[in-house]
Amino acid sequence: KTGVRCEVYIIAVEKIEPYRCEVYRINPALLDLAEATNEKAMVDLGECKKTDVWIRNKLIEIEYL
Repeated sequence: KTGVRCEVYIIAVEKIEPYRCEVYRINPALLDLAEATNEKAMVDLGECKKTDVWIRNKLIEIEYL
């Protein structure tokens, strides 16, 4: 962790003319959730490598933007 919080954006551009464009900012709470989920996955991966017992995590809910 760097301690630096960055804003994250998604830029969407249509494939056909007039090539409309939209910019979406990702909600910081969603980024926090993603970070926590990723950190847990890394801990789980480390444990699987250490014990050579591979687990299947339950699916997480996917939030739509």
